[in-house]
Amino acid sequence: MRPPVRHRRLRGSTPLASALSAAVLGAVCLTGCGGGGEDAPAPEASVRVQDAGEGGVQDYVYEDLAEDGFWNDLGTWADKRVTITSEVHGTVSPNFFTIAGTDGGEPRSLLVFSPQEAEVAQGEPVRVTGTVREAFDIAALEGRTGRDWQDDRFTDWAGEHYVYATGVGAPGDGSTPGDGY
Repeated sequence: MRPPVRHRRLRGSTPLASALSAAVLGAVCLTGCGGGGEDAPAPEASVRVQDAGEGGVQDYVYEDLAEDGFWNDLGTWADKRVTITSEVHGTVSPNFFTIAGTDGGEPRSLLVFSPQEAEVAQGEPVRVTGTVREAFDIAALEGRTGRDWQDDRFTDWAGEHYVYATGVGAPGDGSTPGDGY
């Protein structure tokens, strides 16, 4: 004869346990419950912002980095750690590349600096983790890093926001983003 099956019932779940359960259930439903499968188009650009001061994380999704919403939000992320998933627009040097929107006419590009040489190519999807910085100044960056780049390559981004990357990889490759500086 089989012993009876006993079920243990937890009483009084904590708010943390409830929140974790809801998050897991939500993630399962979003990925497996009619989400469109492999044929569903993925958003072209997304941004995750970590706010150390408030201890929160905010996610933003854009159809394209050409959206005004992205460029309006960019200034609010200055000095915050972000993870941006987008497409490489172009490479400037082994340590610099751009991500940009593709909708409309002339794309507006966001410069990304990686202290480690970034192995990226135009048109490839990329995930960048780093800190949004204001007012790109190649001379100041050269002073900070002790390196010398061809300054004339960077005139298009002088004074613009840029990302000081601590991690560059393919979206979903499982790599761990680097720590901020």
